[in-house]
Amino acid sequence: MGKDKETFVKWNRELHVLENICDLEIDVVTSETANFDEIIPSVDGIIYFMNPLDKQERELFQIILDIFKKIKRDIPTILMYYNEDGILSFSTTELLEESWIRFPDYETFVNLHPKDFRQALHCLCSAMISGDNPLDLENAWLRFPILIMQANYYYKNRNFYEAAKSIKKAAFISNIFGREDYYIISEQAAYLYSQLNLFLEAAQIIEDVNNRKANEYKRLYTETMIREGNKLFNKGDYEFAARQYENAAQWSLIELKNKELIIKSFKLAINSWISACRVENAFTILERLPHQEIKKTLNELTEKVLSAADYLVSIGNLEAAREQLYISIHTYQREGLFEAMEKFTHKLVEILIKILEKNIKNDKTYDAKKTYDEIENMWNAFDVEKINLDEYLEQIIKQFLHNQDFGMATYLLNEINSLALKKELTEYSSEVEERNKEIRKEALQRDLKEGIDIIKSFMESENQLIELLNKEKLKNANTLIEKNQYVRAAAYLESHARELKNIGEQEEADQILCESLNVLLEGNQLGKFFNTYLMLKSDTIQREYLEQIFPFLMESIKELSEISSFEKIEDLLEKANSIYRDQMLYEHSRELSKLFITIINKEALNSIRREKSRSGINYAIELIKRANNISNAYLENYEPDLDELYKVISEQFIELGDLSSALSYLDKIEDKFYKKEVYNKLSSSEEEMIASRAKEVEATLKKKSLQERLSIIKKKSQDARLDKEFELRQRRGLKRAFFNEALRLLENEEYDKAAEIYKKTIEKMNDLRKYYLAAVSLGILTIIRLKQEEMKYLAKYVKILTSSNQLFLDTFPVLLVEYIIDLHKAKDQKKLEEALSFMEHLPLFDEETKLLYDILGIEFVKESTSKPEETLEIDKENLKKTINGLFENIKKDKQDMAKRKLMKKRYYEGILENLNDKEYIKAASAYIDLIPELIDKDFEKHAAVCLILSTLIFIFNEREEIAYTNVEELLGEHTQLSTLPEIKLLNEFLKVWQAKIDDLIQLSLSVFMDKLLLFEIEKNLMKSYIEQDLDFKPQQKPLSKEKKEEKSKKLRELDQKIDIINQKLKDNRSEFKEMFKKRIAMKKRYYNTILEHLSKEEFKEASREYLDLATKFAERKDYKMGSLMLLLYVICSKKSRVEIYDIKQNVESFMTSLGISRGIVSELFQLMMTQFIIDLIEYNINKFLPTINQMLRNLPLFEEEERLLPIEL
Repeated sequence: MGKDKETFVKWNRELHVLENICDLEIDVVTSETANFDEIIPSVDGIIYFMNPLDKQERELFQIILDIFKKIKRDIPTILMYYNEDGILSFSTTELLEESWIRFPDYETFVNLHPKDFRQALHCLCSAMISGDNPLDLENAWLRFPILIMQANYYYKNRNFYEAAKSIKKAAFISNIFGREDYYIISEQAAYLYSQLNLFLEAAQIIEDVNNRKANEYKRLYTETMIREGNKLFNKGDYEFAARQYENAAQWSLIELKNKELIIKSFKLAINSWISACRVENAFTILERLPHQEIKKTLNELTEKVLSAADYLVSIGNLEAAREQLYISIHTYQREGLFEAMEKFTHKLVEILIKILEKNIKNDKTYDAKKTYDEIENMWNAFDVEKINLDEYLEQIIKQFLHNQDFGMATYLLNEINSLALKKELTEYSSEVEERNKEIRKEALQRDLKEGIDIIKSFMESENQLIELLNKEKLKNANTLIEKNQYVRAAAYLESHARELKNIGEQEEADQILCESLNVLLEGNQLGKFFNTYLMLKSDTIQREYLEQIFPFLMESIKELSEISSFEKIEDLLEKANSIYRDQMLYEHSRELSKLFITIINKEALNSIRREKSRSGINYAIELIKRANNISNAYLENYEPDLDELYKVISEQFIELGDLSSALSYLDKIEDKFYKKEVYNKLSSSEEEMIASRAKEVEATLKKKSLQERLSIIKKKSQDARLDKEFELRQRRGLKRAFFNEALRLLENEEYDKAAEIYKKTIEKMNDLRKYYLAAVSLGILTIIRLKQEEMKYLAKYVKILTSSNQLFLDTFPVLLVEYIIDLHKAKDQKKLEEALSFMEHLPLFDEETKLLYDILGIEFVKESTSKPEETLEIDKENLKKTINGLFENIKKDKQDMAKRKLMKKRYYEGILENLNDKEYIKAASAYIDLIPELIDKDFEKHAAVCLILSTLIFIFNEREEIAYTNVEELLGEHTQLSTLPEIKLLNEFLKVWQAKIDDLIQLSLSVFMDKLLLFEIEKNLMKSYIEQDLDFKPQQKPLSKEKKEEKSKKLRELDQKIDIINQKLKDNRSEFKEMFKKRIAMKKRYYNTILEHLSKEEFKEASREYLDLATKFAERKDYKMGSLMLLLYVICSKKSRVEIYDIKQNVESFMTSLGISRGIVSELFQLMMTQFIIDLIEYNINKFLPTINQMLRNLPLFEEEERLLPIEL
């Protein structure tokens, strides 16, 4: 179907017509309201359907015919007579004859069946290709006598053109049907055309019949063209005449090859172009003449060219005459016709002098100079007599002087021949130059005076406006101050100061900044005060302002010292002291330093009284050093009074039993009363110490042993914390088989039954050689016995367990249990609680953790932040309600946003630059590093934003395990964050992310974007995550029963292997550091090519390089490095989607090449990890991926190689 264009339907079709292919665009008119006046003239052919029985259609056709008559070209047209029922009451032959007689230029079809419609299209296309009227060959025999009759009719009425057309069509039909009268009819048609002087049509008709006569017609056609050119020439239409002659020459050249006629036509064209004063066209045609004719023709044209130039001069077109002569000189010089050329050069000089006179008269000084240069060039280039042009040069020079172009005037002075005139013009030039200087000087002074007056008036107006604006701004600021909004008022004034600075009013800006500083000082906002002070640009204002506000600053610092932390006051005093010393206000700096020492003394006393321990004393001692440093640096001949502090420190040392330290600080006390009081306490304490020392020696030895064990436990607890997630996954895998019943009993507080199950579990785990898991169960048993207060039975049980199994004995949980037993015996409750806190690093289930927290007296809050092993069934509607509820709970405070903006430069500038440079992982790590510092400064909401942004960046950059680990660790360390609605929403997001619920992920991200305190670039990042098309991997088809059994068997096998690999990793960590040093040394030699492939993400090429390197290292017996390259080959091949079959084949080839060393080498960590990863890929096992990815990050990898991680199936 075609495209509907309202009044017509349009479509395209390709049609084969004999050897031609017609690409037709067919427009079918569907409405009588169509604009035929617009459509018909734009087409190349028409098929008109008409019912001859319908009067209305016949009338419409008459209207269409009127449109046809207005068109100046013949459009091939076919009439299609039809009736909807397929029956016409007229004879087909009569219809055809009537149509051919009434419309001789049209072809007609009657009741043509639709399947034969291609016949009409063929007929129309043939006519459009040939340019003739359409003719249906099937009915041509019937039309032949009618054409003869029409021709006779037209001939009798002396309408030779129509008669010729009819005879031409009859000749075509005769040729098709092979009639004997074809030649006679063709000659008749040619004769008729020749009578109309249409010799070309006559030649075309008779060419195949009588070639000699056709050539004669062609010659007559050429002569006709020449005659037409002559008529145009005689009328003075030289250009059209020239083109007519050229056409005649070209046509003769192609069709007749008549040399004499060609030369004649070209010469006539040349002559006509010169008459038209277009010598460039004439000389272009000249190139087409035979070489011997060119010079002859040029000599004949010399006078004519000069006449043409004279004509142009006479009509005032001097420039055209100059151009004509330049072209002529060039042409004649090229052909070596120097005598004729000399005439042109003389004529050109005459014309140039006239142009010079004209330019001088019209004050076109520079054009006159250019014309003079042309004359000089003519004198230098050709043998032309020089003429004295001093009178012209004098006028040009004076014009240059009046235009103040003294350089050009001086240049032309040198061209004057007359010395007297040259001297006269030189004096005149000096006078004009002096007069000009005076005029310029007066004008400059006048302009300066006017400019200064304008600037003064502008400055006065501007100052008035600024003064009014300042008053208005101060009034608005005071309104904010009345509402105790000091920071907003100060920021408001700062913004106004920046605007003043931008318009160049620095002094006014400084005054407004001083007002802003007063506001901050009044509101005790000293942190902001010093930042604003640095915005002052004038040193004088800075100094005067500092002197003026000093008493108020001192009072403000004293007030803040009572309510703010020491660190904050310390920072403020350091800034204040630095600023006052920069301005050389040393007396003020001394007062600040004394105040600083006073505050330090007070802080030290408070710290000792607050924390009566050695750490408190050490902190106080550090503060004393700080006070002494300040005194030595800024207070000459000043000794701070610290007697009270020394007294308190000495007394504290006495209480701690450190008598030597107490004595050293006793000696520093100057006050005799304090000194005597402390000395009496020291003497009394010394006697008591001597008496108790004997008892302490024995206790110290035992305590020392416990301290050494505590040190070991702390170190091992760090390793346990790192391995916790991995071990917890193992326990979860065994939960149904071993732990479910025990956990249920713990929940029901049936501790004896639970203890028995844990004992059995210890035995089973030891039998399975899962010693660490057995030790964890022992740790839970210890917690149960502590809860039951039955530790004496546990000690015997542990002794039996550890007597015969060294591997079990060396595990961290067993060492911790033994340490707890000893602490329980020593009845050291504080140490015992500390030891129990290390139990948190064990892979405990929630029920076990709850029991531990119950013993420690901590409230247990069940809140999952780690990535679940399995996809849980999630109530989508409840989750959606929870997220919407959190949306309402999150409050976006403008003050918090203002604080974050204030901290932008200090904390966030580098992170935002990383985001802008798309270094997302760096930015995420920086967010994580910033969180503890923000929490220390009580900016929990800001810390929450950092945690959320880092988690999202890691997740959307395929670092999910890092994201989950960070959330777990930070929320465990900073529990206060868990109460924030933002973090609760983060936990909900992690759930829906794991469950792959797309719409809830988008909802959570939208809430984050709307409610979090974000900078613009962070909002754009969040927006990109929202717009991101999440491509979660589709679920795989269910496995067959046999495959499931095979995969289950492989899972059990890998479950056992993972423990061994993990232990191997711990053993190899120090060795990896040495391997990395070796790799760095060999980087240029071996690795640069690989790293370049990796940076371009050409993983397939990199994998081939790794395999080659693995083979090379193996040949050199460097099996550790070779196995590392093989491991990287497997990882890289997986990244480039190489088939697992090919990977296994290449790995097996490598292993086979090791020969007898294969058995030893296969125990290396790298090769065990290689085989483990191959199994994961082959069986599509995701369970161990997070653990494996975490292990792989310990390998000695370059930065480019880290891009291969994490592995994904």
